[in-house]
Amino acid sequence: MSFEITILAHFRAKPEALPALSAALDALIAATRQEPGCIAYDLHVACDDPCHFVLVERWRDAAALEAHFAQPHTQAAMAQTPPWLAEGVTLSRWRPVAPSQITSTT
Repeated sequence: MSFEITILAHFRAKPEALPALSAALDALIAATRQEPGCIAYDLHVACDDPCHFVLVERWRDAAALEAHFAQPHTQAAMAQTPPWLAEGVTLSRWRPVAPSQITSTT
């Protein structure tokens, strides 16, 4: 079964690294938005913390997401950005669901 996947990638930058991180993210976002399976790739910053970000990604399916992780621009960003982060990136995967599809876990 194939379905759209949303990724929420939370990360916190070191304040002194914001200029370098900004440049790297500009390049990553521009390249990623050109990928065929990318529906959306949008960076958000917390209203109360200029160093806390969430990248909201929407992918056509799991294959498109896996292809993204294999892209040279993604690999470069993953190698380049860790020194600029105050803590690691937290990724979570989400899929669309209609309210009628929600089931009890008990």
